[in-house]
Amino acid sequence: MEEMLQFLNLLHPMSAELQITLMQVFQREVHRPNKNILSEGEVCDWVAFVEKGLLKAYIELDDGTERVIWYRKAGEVISSVGSFHHRSPTQFAIRTIEETHLRKISRSVLENLYDRFPGLNVHARLLLQGCCSESEQRTIDGCFSLKERYRKLHEQESWLLFDPRIRDYMLAAYLNVDKATFSRFKGKKY
Repeated sequence: MEEMLQFLNLLHPMSAELQITLMQVFQREVHRPNKNILSEGEVCDWVAFVEKGLLKAYIELDDGTERVIWYRKAGEVISSVGSFHHRSPTQFAIRTIEETHLRKISRSVLENLYDRFPGLNVHARLLLQGCCSESEQRTIDGCFSLKERYRKLHEQESWLLFDPRIRDYMLAAYLNVDKATFSRFKGKKY
C-alpha cells in the first residue's frame, strides 16, 4: 500500500486525510499465475495498482495467436480505460503472468472519492494523459518496420528487454510478429 501512496504522491501531493481514506477503500487481491482478472467482453468497473507481479493485456485472434497490448509490473496502474469510461464490454483480456498482488478500487467508490476529494481528479487526469500518450505512441510505432519498433522498444520500454520474466515469444506478441519472424530478426543481430 505504501508504494501506491508514494506513486500517487509523486503524481500530485495528497492530503493526509485522502491517504488514510485510500488505505481504507483500496482492496487487496492476490491472484495466481495465468489467471484472467478481466476477460474479453466484460465491463471493467475497477482500477488497480500492481504491488507485485506481472500482467499482460492481450487479444486472442481467431487462429489462437495472442497479440499483447501491454505488460505491467509492480508500481504501475492497470484497467481497461475504454471499458471503464464508457461502461462497455472490453475488447481485450488482462491476465497474470506470475503471482500478482493488486490494490483495487471500484468505479463507484472512486467516483465518490472524486466528489469528496477534488484534488484526486488531478491524479485521474495525469494517469489518463499518460495512458492516452502511451496508446498514441504504440499506434504510431506500429506503422514502422520490426527493426524500428524494436529500436523504439529499447528506447521507451527497455525493461521489457532485460526482465528475465519476459521471454522472446512474449516480445514477439508485443511487437505484433510471429515467434519465427522474431527469432530470425534477433538472429541477424539487428
